[in-house]
Amino acid sequence: MFGTTNCEYFRDENGQVIIYNESHFKVAGIENEHRYFLSTKLTVDIGYSRGMIPAVKRGEQYLDLVDGTMIDYTPGMESAYAIAQIAFINKANFDL
Repeated sequence: MFGTTNCEYFRDENGQVIIYNESHFKVAGIENEHRYFLSTKLTVDIGYSRGMIPAVKRGEQYLDLVDGTMIDYTPGMESAYAIAQIAFINKANFDL
C-alpha cells in the first residue's frame, strides 16, 4: 500500500487492512483541542525516512491517534512510533 515496504497494518477481525477515509481527529472524536502532526525520523525501514503522527497533547505527553499510545515527543526525534500515511493533494493539480 502507498509504496511502502516492511510495514505492519492494523487489521480487522477478518484480517483486512483497516483504512479510514476520514481524519484521525474526527475518528477519535477530537473537537476542541489543539491538533498536531508530529514529524519524526523513522528508525525502521518502510520505504521512506520520515513519518507523521496525528496527535493531541495530554499533559507533557502526546496521544498518538494511530494506535492510542502516549508518547514523549521532541522535535526532530527518531522513533518507531505508529505513524499515519497522510497524503495532501495539491489543489492546483485539479485546475479548478
